[in-house]
Amino acid sequence: MFPKRLQRIIKYLFYSGLFGGTFYLVVKQGIKQFIVNLPTIYHSLFFIFLGILLWGINIHVLEHTNIDCTSLLATNESRPLRNQNNNFINYHNIYKLAYGYFVILFTSVLIYNYCDTFYEKSTTQWIAIITLIASIYALLMPNKILYRKERKKFLDALVRIVTPTFKLETAFCDVVMADLITSFSKVVGDIYVALAEIFLEVVVVPYADKKYGDNTYAVDGRSQKEISVHLHHHILLDLFGAIMILVPYLFRLRQCVADYFTKATKSQRRKSLLNAIKYGTSIPLYILSGYYSWIKSDIKNTSDKELLDPMYRHAKIVFTFWVISSFINSGYSYYWDLYNDWELCKKKKHDDEKFPFLLRPILHFSKHWMYYIVMIIDLILRFTWFVDVFSIFQLKNLFLVDDTPTIPEDIKKMKIQKLLLSRLLLRILEIIRRWLWIFFRLEKEWVFTSSEYRLLA
Repeated sequence: MFPKRLQRIIKYLFYSGLFGGTFYLVVKQGIKQFIVNLPTIYHSLFFIFLGILLWGINIHVLEHTNIDCTSLLATNESRPLRNQNNNFINYHNIYKLAYGYFVILFTSVLIYNYCDTFYEKSTTQWIAIITLIASIYALLMPNKILYRKERKKFLDALVRIVTPTFKLETAFCDVVMADLITSFSKVVGDIYVALAEIFLEVVVVPYADKKYGDNTYAVDGRSQKEISVHLHHHILLDLFGAIMILVPYLFRLRQCVADYFTKATKSQRRKSLLNAIKYGTSIPLYILSGYYSWIKSDIKNTSDKELLDPMYRHAKIVFTFWVISSFINSGYSYYWDLYNDWELCKKKKHDDEKFPFLLRPILHFSKHWMYYIVMIIDLILRFTWFVDVFSIFQLKNLFLVDDTPTIPEDIKKMKIQKLLLSRLLLRILEIIRRWLWIFFRLEKEWVFTSSEYRLLA
């Protein structure tokens, strides 16, 4: 009895110290500076763990509105109306899993801030990397601790999503999971970019320095070392960075193509093809995004003023096409959310049919205003990328973004921090958008598949 009580006391003291230490850092540094000072890996891990928590809230709320998420998210095709195994999806365990990851994250944040006062950044950044490795291991480890069943469900779904097959129809649970992953693509991309920058600093730069030194110069006045490092920067960050963000959309595109070949009816195959086109619009978007970053990096590393003017014109053309691609992708995606994922904006089949304006004949949620509000919020959040456009035009040089060399260092630092905070805001808004999307996506699936509603239709 005493050991259990002692364990409880130690646990509460640890959690109190963790909360108190984090609160002290936020008060001391200020919330803005606290966020800015943390490495990108911490930001990304926080968003991923927040996604786990929000998924638990999704299941919790839907179960309490009498939507059986267990039957909806079962992997087999013959989904029962009610599953007797109420523990198949347990939101309490999902909450505890998110809580466990938050403990790992904020413990590491406290250690990082403590070591940051004594060691160089090049040393303390490895604390964030070790935390990332520990988090991945905590997900993959075979031990029963940290709710192995919940972790295994995610890993099994992940394996099915990345399996390159076109012969099997995609289960609904895998569709939801793949869509969730697309909303975290930029978060995962941020982790990759952070690791690639460290790799450049630790491996590429010393190797180029050893191979070339600073004595051999090319025609444009740059050393071969600088050219080599710049080329690796292009490949690792601009090229593979864009590919890393695009990969989750390609997984979802593969699912749509598989559904096109496996669906039973012509209308279902047509819908799968149109859905594949939606994810296909992400390909030019992220290719242009990576190419635009490539051009910005070239501009930053060019000192010849005669070369800058054509490079700026080229950047302006690429940027214009990026904006057009973003509008097409966001507009098509918003249309798909309303008309297909949520089945809203339905037309009346006959004059006697009555249902709320812009909704559908059968709704599960009794509050109609919720549908209207989420339609407006989804529209706004689908176009939040436009904040990036405004942040670009706040600077003197349109296409250098945070790299403009003609402004004072303090203003430059302020601009970089503002750009970072706006980027983090966009990440969290996309996570919130997907969180809201799940409520109504599962509600629509419940209405269209449960027998009690099919009898009414």
